[in-house]
Amino acid sequence: MLIKIKDIEKAIGYKIKKNIVSVGFDTAEVCGVGFINTTDTHVDIDWEVLIFDKSNINNVYRELNHESLNILSQKCDICIIEDTYLKMFGRFPQVNVLKKLTRFGGIILANAINNNVEYAIVGATQARSKFKIKTTGYGKGNSKQGVIEWLKNTLGIDLTEDNACDAIVLALLGVCEDIDYTVEKKPRKKRSNSK
Repeated sequence: MLIKIKDIEKAIGYKIKKNIVSVGFDTAEVCGVGFINTTDTHVDIDWEVLIFDKSNINNVYRELNHESLNILSQKCDICIIEDTYLKMFGRFPQVNVLKKLTRFGGIILANAINNNVEYAIVGATQARSKFKIKTTGYGKGNSKQGVIEWLKNTLGIDLTEDNACDAIVLALLGVCEDIDYTVEKKPRKKRSNSK
């Protein structure tokens, strides 16, 4: 999808770097990949979804390595990889999911380094917060619906594939000038020792 740079700058509140290619990876067994290519006047946004045979995790690692190497060995200036976090299922942490997703990110990271591609590792929540994307009110586990609506309402991207929505947002970070990927932590309030 082609959007004028001035329109996207107005919509997101950041200046856009010109003549740059950014790729965002939403790491999972169904891996979303967002592509943003800028010219002097336009931003071209595209995406794809990498679907792997989940019956053998070693094959997933090999396929992800092959696909991400293919993507990053082509002209790519920056790669934004989704960071992992420990998700809870009730009271129980999903440690195995965390380990698997971290390995996925590590494969992409190694391919970025080996191809001299600038990279950053950014959490999906961090990326969303930079563009003030609201994801509450969609029910537990449905935050990507908020991202899909933001893409449609803000950028005119009618996306039905929720595995690619965060990848586009991550790629968008890579083309923004003077954007800080870090999240400022708010100081914790001290509890009062009232008895």
